[in-house]
Parts: sequence; C-alpha cells; structure tokens
Amino acid sequence: MLCVSPKVFDVILSFIHDNPVFHNNSNNPQAPVQTQLAILLYHLGCYGNGASLEDVVWTAGISEGSVENYTNHCIDTIEDLHNICVWPLTWEEKEVEKKWMDDHLGFQGSWRDGWIMYDGTIVVLNSQPGLHGDHQ
Repeated sequence: MLCVSPKVFDVILSFIHDNPVFHNNSNNPQAPVQTQLAILLYHLGCYGNGASLEDVVWTAGISEGSVENYTNHCIDTIEDLHNICVWPLTWEEKEVEKKWMDDHLGFQGSWRDGWIMYDGTIVVLNSQPGLHGDHQ
C-alpha cells in the first residue's frame, strides 16, 4: 500500500527520523516518524479519486489535519535531503547515458544537444501519453 519495499521504507526512515520537525516541546507528542512517513507514502501512491484527503483519512483512521501535518513534516524533511541525494551528472556520465539512448531507443542523436532534453534522468510514467499512446 505504500508503493515501496520495506527495505526502501527503512532507508528513507533512517534518513529522516532525527529531523527536528518530528520533535516538539509539547505535552502532546507527535505520531511516530514511521507512521507519518507511511501516511505520506500511502497518500503519494494514490491517484484518481483515491488520492483525496478524505480517502486517506478514512483509510488511516486519522484527522484531515493530521494527514496534512504528516505530509508537510515528511516533505519538508525529504526536501532537506536534496543536496545529499541529488547531484548533476558529470559530462562523462551524460555521454554514457546518451550512448545508451542511441543504442536502445532509436533516436540516434536527434536529441543529443537539447532536443527532447534527455539528461540521464529516468522518468517512469504511470501510463502511456494520451496522444497516440496506444500506437507503437
């Protein structure tokens, strides 16, 4: 239901669990970090009608405010990891990716210098694009 394996969940949790956003000086403690992360991942993994706030509330058995707070806490924390987890490819890494594109996808360089903007990032689509999506 969370759209990640237990191992990936544990890795994400290990990166974010010490962030100060999950700690407060209140007599009412926050929900455990793993609960907040699970709610976020469930929410992000939904689409269509199932992505509504109300659906997450009913599934998780918590309030709308809690879903919003958990989502905000986790997203803020994950954004803090950007410079640790994301970095631009080197020129050599880009060339390896471009060669793979040439060899496997049939573009043969028409996109190499900016057209189609392939930079080595893999983008997984939920479904085929709408316009002529069912044609090869």
